[in-house]
Parts: sequence; C-alpha cells; structure tokens
Amino acid sequence: MPAAWLIEHAGFGKGYNPGDGARISAKHTLALVNAGTASTAALLALAGEIRDGVRGAFGVSLAPEPVLVGVTL
Repeated sequence: MPAAWLIEHAGFGKGYNPGDGARISAKHTLALVNAGTASTAALLALAGEIRDGVRGAFGVSLAPEPVLVGVTL
C-alpha cells in the first residue's frame, strides 16, 4: 500500500493545513512544506500527527524518509 494513499485516506489530503505554517503540499501528499512561518517544531508536529493518524486508521507505522539530525519525530 503506497504511503501517499494511506496518508490521504487517513484524512490528510493534499493541502492539509493545521494553521501553524507547516502544511502538506498542494501537489504531493508526501511533501511537507513550510509556508514561510513554520518552525522546525511545527513541521515535526505535523509529521507526527500524520504518522499517528495513519497508525490509528490502518495500524501501519510510517517511518520518516529523510535522515533527521538533531531532532526526533
């Protein structure tokens, strides 16, 4: 099952925006973007929210693709 499908069907579609400057790209579900005002903490919180939402909806644990340096998700 593709991660993008899981994310979208867990309620995090393209353009999902929790309102803190971090959002999912309007073009690709797997890309998180900074609208210019998001902190690292906001981006990590969004990634965690998505990971937890997918786990809750499908029982699948997603792992971050980039190597995180100096922070944890």
